[in-house]
Amino acid sequence: MDNIIEYGKLLNKPFCDLIIEKAKPKLVTADVVGPEKEFRVAQNCWLDETEVPELRDLKEWIAGTTSTPIENQEHGNVVKYDVGGKYELHFDYFDANIPLQAEEFKFGGNRVWSFLVYLNDDFEGGNTFFPEYDLNVVPEMGKGVLWRNTQDGKLLENSIHAGVPVTKGTKWIYITWIREGKYETETT
Repeated sequence: MDNIIEYGKLLNKPFCDLIIEKAKPKLVTADVVGPEKEFRVAQNCWLDETEVPELRDLKEWIAGTTSTPIENQEHGNVVKYDVGGKYELHFDYFDANIPLQAEEFKFGGNRVWSFLVYLNDDFEGGNTFFPEYDLNVVPEMGKGVLWRNTQDGKLLENSIHAGVPVTKGTKWIYITWIREGKYETETT
């Protein structure tokens, strides 16, 4: 189970609330890399430390915990799941054999790690399910979850996971992905 680690009470309520408030005016319909658009029912937006300077400390903690440079992290993604919101079984890594996903490698290589934080817990449903480990992570406000997607370039198929549908209320998460190399949103 070393590939999935839970960190209880990593963030406090005021910090979680701040992230949610900063994200609200920026939300758009969430997308996926590929044709399976119905797999994900949510809204999301990107946030970085220029908009929320307090995120810098979290990003430094993630870098230290994963032993990766902070510049390998993608911008944080805030996701809102209303009732019925979900993300069906999927991988966070990119598969070089799928053309649309192969394009992502130019932005810093593959996603080695995923780091998710639950920003609230006043909802029902919405667990994060890892079927290969028979693990259902129960959301708790401020809890962080870290898992590996690749190791030494190998795709870890046991990293498949899902955001179980929300049955009551609204679920908010913050997630970032850590690349093999420096994350760059633009290439020359």
